[in-house]
Amino acid sequence: INENGATPLMLAADFGDGETVDTLLTAGAMLTRKDNQGRTALSYATDGGHTDLIAQLGGHVAVASEGGPKQGDFRRAGVSSESVDPNAVVDFSSIVRIPKDQATQERIRKCVAASLLFKQLDKATLQAVIDSMTEVILSNDSVVIKQGDDGDLFYFVEKGTLDVYVQKDKQKWGKELGTKVFQYVPGMSFGELALMYNTPRAASIKSTSDCVLWSTTRATFRSLVMTAIISRRTRCEALVAKVPLFRSCDSAQRANIEDALEP
Repeated sequence: INENGATPLMLAADFGDGETVDTLLTAGAMLTRKDNQGRTALSYATDGGHTDLIAQLGGHVAVASEGGPKQGDFRRAGVSSESVDPNAVVDFSSIVRIPKDQATQERIRKCVAASLLFKQLDKATLQAVIDSMTEVILSNDSVVIKQGDDGDLFYFVEKGTLDVYVQKDKQKWGKELGTKVFQYVPGMSFGELALMYNTPRAASIKSTSDCVLWSTTRATFRSLVMTAIISRRTRCEALVAKVPLFRSCDSAQRANIEDALEP
């Protein structure tokens, strides 16, 4: 999610990339999510005049409204594409920890402070993730992620800027970057979609300055971050289900309410 609240699905819709939109929807991206201006992915496609994409998004909405899976159900299926047990007890001793002094830990804490994913972690889990992180130093013009590759790392940007490129022609993946669609700046993160949904990298990312990143592995991300997210989701679902006022809401509406709950 960028500073305007736009999700990868919205950005793909804005760019008119139907293949990436289809991949994200299959992976579980939520159609009803809104950015800071109240716009959905369908709004982005409509404003961009992408008629084929409008039909693609509209088709998904229509299926959900005719008694098929609801939009929220698409998202939950995607998150659990690799099994994550929300009741599992995390074995913190299994996490590989890299020694860091207090000043370095504080640098990482500032870097992850705005992350919606990391705000859902308790103190012990957040500390374990910080301990697991590795510093990544990049020079200008370095490709850190290639579209189509398998994902094994999740990144936070501490310093520098990186551009995001989408290549619509699969035959050119790994050879030509394609069209620039976004830029990452300090405080932002990237790489979680491939780890969460078990899909190939949806874009290439290249540094446009000297950069300092912090990375954690797929295993750590799933065992700590994903377990915490799904555990919280399960608790919120149970809580919302007990409120009579919300019983008439469909699954997408309940999902929005659950997302808004604060611990």
